[in-house]
Amino acid sequence: MHTPEQHVERISGYLKRKAIPPDWLSGPYACMVMHECYQPVVDYWRTLSNDVVLQAFNSYDPTFNARLPEIAGGAVGFRDDVFAVIDTHQFDEECAARILAANDGELPKTPDDVTEWLFDDFTRRREEAYLERARRDLGLGKGVFALLRPR
Repeated sequence: MHTPEQHVERISGYLKRKAIPPDWLSGPYACMVMHECYQPVVDYWRTLSNDVVLQAFNSYDPTFNARLPEIAGGAVGFRDDVFAVIDTHQFDEECAARILAANDGELPKTPDDVTEWLFDDFTRRREEAYLERARRDLGLGKGVFALLRPR
């Protein structure tokens, strides 16, 4: 499991290695950086948060917080962009963990099988909020399937 400190180190280290100009640090760019820094370990996304990403960007560029309101989309846009990516991946990780915990080596074979399994599980447990979210997430099966079968 990753710690917030490891995420900060990894993200700020990536920015340093790539010598990213500070004025490139926007919400969409932060999302790309998070994907570039991804490691296929348990709970990678569930240990990441907006605050950790902000801390990493501030570690790389100490003026980042002060400049945040001037960045495209402003502070709210930045946080919304980052949160959307983190939230999506956290839900995928939670769903993958649920499948792994419930199956004895017999995993869904396709992204469609994953989606069907999750819908059945949410329905059986009467988890309306999860069901509604799954209905809105058109790539749910594909994202969870990728976590179940890392390369």
